[in-house]
Amino acid sequence: NQPLYWAIDEQSDATLYTHYMSSRGLKMGAEARWVQDEATRGAAMFDYLRDREVDDGVGGASSDWGYTSDRFLRENEDRWWLRMKHDQGLPYGLAAQMDLDLVSDQDYLVEFRRGLTGFQEHRDYFREAFGRDLDDYNDPVRVNRLRTYGSWDPIQLDAGLLWLQETRPDRRDDGQPFPDTTLQRLPFVQMSAVRTPLGDSGFVFGLYPAMRAMRLD
Repeated sequence: NQPLYWAIDEQSDATLYTHYMSSRGLKMGAEARWVQDEATRGAAMFDYLRDREVDDGVGGASSDWGYTSDRFLRENEDRWWLRMKHDQGLPYGLAAQMDLDLVSDQDYLVEFRRGLTGFQEHRDYFREAFGRDLDDYNDPVRVNRLRTYGSWDPIQLDAGLLWLQETRPDRRDDGQPFPDTTLQRLPFVQMSAVRTPLGDSGFVFGLYPAMRAMRLD
């Protein structure tokens, strides 16, 4: 696995990776990191492998190139992982965050858990640089979100989009369809306020948002 580092300028850099595997093929990777100011910065990583081996359930494919402990095959040759975190400063005391974690199949992060472009390396990086985590390597549902928030004492505003990616295939190894019961949250805008006295009236005022979700069948 050979990385090539590029210091683009004082505010951005990139790293390119070539990871050759004699039985699987050439896995290519790229990282980009940028910093605009104290409130605005980000990092994005993408890997791609045209896998020579698949888990199609034929012969010893599952034991050699897949997992016999689950119900799912891994028949795709095009395999990839995109992850990104970005913090954006906005006017009027607002800020935004974007988190992306998209993967080609349910086995990818299990197989590529270690190494320079592996799951654990980038999980540690995101935790340290952004204070935000990735879902576990073996979690079949990956969280992607866009959030905007602000605080003006005592009011707090929170708005965003959330999308959960189901990484397992739409059918099991017995050919039966796998129902997608992933709960998706509707886009939301919510405002809250801590309990605040209303002058000398003896009354207090507060706002507490309710949460909603929807099921996509």
